[in-house]
Amino acid sequence: MASIGRFLQFGGLVLLPIAVLSEATDVLGRESGVADMLIMLGFGVAIFYIGRIFEGYATHPRKLGK
Repeated sequence: MASIGRFLQFGGLVLLPIAVLSEATDVLGRESGVADMLIMLGFGVAIFYIGRIFEGYATHPRKLGK
């Protein structure tokens, strides 16, 4: 479960630069693609946070105190 969490965190971190690059290179195909970039930003943050929760649940309780 920890590996799934780390994969989701990595995916969320990769999505953010992709959103910025797609806006900068006009891949989105709109005059104002800022709304699309903000949606991708929201998904990236949500995916990262869900991955962090998964990784937190995978941690053994005895390791938290030490």
